Amino acid sequence: MDEETAAADQHWHVTRGIPVAFIITMAVMFITQTATAAWFASAMSFRVEAIERAQVQAAPQGERLTRVEEKLVAVNTGIADIKALLQSPGKPQR
Repeated sequence: MDEETAAADQHWHVTRGIPVAFIITMAVMFITQTATAAWFASAMSFRVEAIERAQVQAAPQGERLTRVEEKLVAVNTGIADIKALLQSPGKPQR
């Protein structure tokens, strides 16, 4: 019988020694922490949505940049042609 009581004492068990206030406090803490975690998750979701919206708005910028670069190359080529015409021998400069 001593072995049975020793084995029973080794297992965790609730006795009347745990105050009701402690149980209520633990329940309130659990509910509060759960609500805080849900609030944090919703805030993160909102931030991710805002970043995704900004990324969608910025996506066309790459295409615009490519067009501007192509125009810049064309302008540089035009300037080089003009310089070549101005510096070519045998033609009078103004």
